[in-house]
Amino acid sequence: MSEVKKPPRLHRQGLLFSSRKRKRSPSPAKEPTIPHNPQSPEKKIIKTSILILSDTHGNSALPSLLPENLHLDAVIHCGDLSQSGEIEDYKRTLDLLKAIPASIKLVIPGNHDLSLDPAFPTHSSPTFSATERQDLYAQALELWTSPSAKEARIILLDPGFQTFTLSNGANLHIYTTPYTPFPPTVSTSEWAFGHPSSQDIYNPPGSGIWYSTPSGTPQTLIQDEKRGGVDVLISHGPPRYRLDRTEEGENVGCKNIWRAVRRCRPRVHAFGHVHAGYGADVVRRREEGKEGLPRDDDIDDGIEEVKKVDGRMVEGGVRLIEAKGARKGGETLFVNAALMGDEVLERAPWVVEIELERAKAN
Repeated sequence: MSEVKKPPRLHRQGLLFSSRKRKRSPSPAKEPTIPHNPQSPEKKIIKTSILILSDTHGNSALPSLLPENLHLDAVIHCGDLSQSGEIEDYKRTLDLLKAIPASIKLVIPGNHDLSLDPAFPTHSSPTFSATERQDLYAQALELWTSPSAKEARIILLDPGFQTFTLSNGANLHIYTTPYTPFPPTVSTSEWAFGHPSSQDIYNPPGSGIWYSTPSGTPQTLIQDEKRGGVDVLISHGPPRYRLDRTEEGENVGCKNIWRAVRRCRPRVHAFGHVHAGYGADVVRRREEGKEGLPRDDDIDDGIEEVKKVDGRMVEGGVRLIEAKGARKGGETLFVNAALMGDEVLERAPWVVEIELERAKAN
């Protein structure tokens, strides 16, 4: 299906979303494991394993069972937790996340997760009254911040910069954004966390593309001092030209977040949204001259090399990428982790191994 089409309308059933029946992904037999090397407490750099997935759309299980002894330091879900914001879909996604063996699971919503958008209660809708929309938003938020979610270390992230100290002792510096530009034919009530493509919510005035309108807030803006300081940038949608091509061959990624990525140079950029764009690339950049970034961004501007990364398919149904040698500020690993295929989860989640700095002792 095309990733830029509007999500289906929600079906009314009291104050709960009804869930349409979908094919469920099979659950194969358990497989062998990926070995984990324990860290020396003296090391300042810590090898960290992060499972990245996106676009699970209310499925309760991954396409394949993970290896029994797979060691994960963190999980990142890049959004589209549901088909159209259904409460039952959220419950199944929480079950999926709870079953993954990791001490922290970081989650953002996507454009399908209508009832998690703070603007949802104010949107006009022929399906729900204002009171019902407010109730649904409250239900969704309560579910994702419930004691059982917290006990499973599932954290629904607000937009912006955050730092987490992982159980292995490493600091993980992230920036998160659930926002995606919506197509002209889609209304705001049918696309969660949407904004017109002409609005630049990431780059300060004077640093963005010349024809975009600066529209950032203190929460969404990526300032110049963040350059080289982001380990993983987590967005729902891809940047323009990077793993953003639909089945029809159209590049639908966001130019403004591509400009922001060029400016802040994260080590990893994780996203989903465009199902057909599933994959991974390493982009190595040239140093900018005195003239700085161009007024517009084209696919090859400032890029020294693009290398497609297939990863190593590990027994147990994950793709492993060793990104521990990625240079801060010099190259970025782009990962489109959309698992959804033709109505079922078909693709393997990614495990990215990255070297992070040890957190300073208090």
